[in-house]
Amino acid sequence: MTTSKWQDNNFAVIEYWIRKLTPRECFRLMDVPEHHINRLLNAGISNSQLYKLAGNSIVVACLYHIFRKMFCETAREYGAPTAHSQEIPDVQQLSLF
Repeated sequence: MTTSKWQDNNFAVIEYWIRKLTPRECFRLMDVPEHHINRLLNAGISNSQLYKLAGNSIVVACLYHIFRKMFCETAREYGAPTAHSQEIPDVQQLSLF
């Protein structure tokens, strides 16, 4: 994977040929659930806007763990009961290609 200073800067290098990542692949990199990706792609939004949406987002699993650390574990330190004290479910990684 590489980036460029040119206006189309999402590229994948596969066996010495370069192609631009699709909006679906960009959303998958950001860990957006497949049903949300399908909704976005079917909403009539232009590809340039979809790339902006994916680029201005945060990885869902990363945000989950940040919030969990901030709220659940802090509450446990002070003895407060938490609603989210269950184990984190295993998430299977999707294939980009």
